[in-house]
Amino acid sequence: MSRVCGVMLVCLSAGCVQLPHENDQQNTDRPKTLLRWATTDDKDKDNGDDKNNGKDKNNGKDQDKKNGKDKKNGEGKDNPPEEPQPDEIVTDRPTFTPASRTVGLGHVQLETGYTFSTARDAGINTYSHSFPEASLRVGILDWMELRVAQNFLSTISPTRTDSGAADMLVGTKLWLTEKDRSLPESSLIVQTTVPSGSEAFKNRKLLPGLVLVYSWDLIPDLVTLSGSSQGNAAVDGVQHSYLQLAQSLVVGYTLTPKLGAFTECYALFPDGAIAGAFPQYFFDGGFTYKVTGNIQLDLRAGAGVNQGVLAGAGFSYRY
Repeated sequence: MSRVCGVMLVCLSAGCVQLPHENDQQNTDRPKTLLRWATTDDKDKDNGDDKNNGKDKNNGKDQDKKNGKDKKNGEGKDNPPEEPQPDEIVTDRPTFTPASRTVGLGHVQLETGYTFSTARDAGINTYSHSFPEASLRVGILDWMELRVAQNFLSTISPTRTDSGAADMLVGTKLWLTEKDRSLPESSLIVQTTVPSGSEAFKNRKLLPGLVLVYSWDLIPDLVTLSGSSQGNAAVDGVQHSYLQLAQSLVVGYTLTPKLGAFTECYALFPDGAIAGAFPQYFFDGGFTYKVTGNIQLDLRAGAGVNQGVLAGAGFSYRY
């Protein structure tokens, strides 16, 4: 895991992040993100020049304008407030790439779904059902959430059939930075599986992992680009531990205020496995529909390169 940690730290340091400081006028009483990008504008503010401090040699006219005062009539005139951004549900599903922000302070969000998939190995077809794909996300700070996920699996092949619970997944997501010009919005997920599943799907140890998520607005309010870089501990067919690396990219499209779509590609790369693990490549796409600001439906379908197909649907609710 040390290699993954190093790569993720390099990704963050390349953009120069720093802790939000108390004099930043854009900050509210509490920080929205754990870090913020150290941009040129921020450095100019820290220089304390006269304009930023409200001092102007031209009879103080600019300062009066900043305060919304009209010198002609001597009356104060409030600047119109900025229109608030809509507060709507943002989900990790249905993409392989999670969302690049947390659910927010005081929100509880439940994401559920069902996926049917097929796979072919050594000439044997296997059919799988995955449900309810439940993920409970609880916002304890604006920039921090706690996460618990539980799922049940059913796999059917000509030689055997297995059904039961998968290992529980617990963790936390930290919203690291907001978007700033060409710099991405980003978050970090720290997680681990817990050996709690049924005999057919249970691993005998904790399997920790890290997920770094990042996103940009390619066309504001229309097209986004997101990605994730992951490193998770895994166990192969002979119970040998290895590192499962993953990389994903997804393009999101806003079709209407309620309807969205996405296309995605992602790949899994086993590092150190000795049996039953190999690189896998997938492509998928789908739609999301916001019934209300707190309820979202989703559909998706995809295929793996020589791996079979998958299709599924989901329901998410935020309280």
